[in-house]
Amino acid sequence: MKSPRDFVRDKLPQKLHNDILDFRIFNEADFQYRTAFHLDKEYFQNYWLRNQPRIQVGLTSGTQDVKPDIVLFNDKGKPVIASELKCFIDSVNPSPEAIVEKVRHDIEKLKRFQKRHSESKYTFAIIVVRIEDRELHKEVRRAIEKIIRDEEWTKHYFFHHIINTCYTDDDRKRPRYNEWLEQWRIWEKDFSAL
Repeated sequence: MKSPRDFVRDKLPQKLHNDILDFRIFNEADFQYRTAFHLDKEYFQNYWLRNQPRIQVGLTSGTQDVKPDIVLFNDKGKPVIASELKCFIDSVNPSPEAIVEKVRHDIEKLKRFQKRHSESKYTFAIIVVRIEDRELHKEVRRAIEKIIRDEEWTKHYFFHHIINTCYTDDDRKRPRYNEWLEQWRIWEKDFSAL
């Protein structure tokens, strides 16, 4: 069995992208559910998984309660892995500033988690976007990677992945994107009528 870190880094992004193509993810709640589903299916024997548990982060004077999107706990009830998820799939070319600011806020939350729970193994963030403009996509990716590079604590502890429904990691147009988008618009219209 792969370690959770390797699973999140190597397999989970593709599983989530497949969920998007299969119309299982339409918003952040769906995204969180599917992420928890895959993690729980893979690691339920070794960890307890909680969605948005209230957990203390920070140290002494800076302690506060936060709710990371997903936290895995060991058999002693100690948090060992925390994750933050962001989903910008429901709008085309969302504002890069808005994406980066929300991701920055989540990274700060994970930093406080790491300080408070020093026995934890690592944290991760997965961001889903629908950015059709290739240059805008690159701009968002560079801005997020700069935030991470500037934070010393992230080395060997924090992992992230950006899933763009339009482009692969190497900036190639996804093969099924146009067909998916056509179906997406039909689903979106049907759901908006509910």
